Amino acid sequence: MTTPREIQPGAFPLRRLARAASLLTLAFIGLFVLGEILTPHAPPPAGLHDLIGLALFPGGLALGLLLAWRWELLGGFVSLGSMLAFYAWLGLQDGSLPRGWILPLLALPGLLFVTCGLRDRCNRQG
Repeated sequence: MTTPREIQPGAFPLRRLARAASLLTLAFIGLFVLGEILTPHAPPPAGLHDLIGLALFPGGLALGLLLAWRWELLGGFVSLGSMLAFYAWLGLQDGSLPRGWILPLLALPGLLFVTCGLRDRCNRQG
């Protein structure tokens, strides 16, 4: 018996790319956290503002990417949602948004997982 993943010729490379990108993102987050543990640059988060920010990024992003290995749509939406919530939270708290390309790049695996999940879902229904 074939599964939907075996039927789709283009899904496997996209899924492999999403997983590879998620491993790179998780490794980057891990190095970032390890660096902060070994050589702290700021005092540990003390207020609710800091804890909510850490729960959204890197916490929510990492959780979503881990979930996406089993449930692509759920994990992809969790990672993308946590990044959007992180941006909204910072915008509400500080009145400004982070600049640069690194945070959107870290969210890219979530977008790839959502694409894989939606593609699977459409192929199963069609």
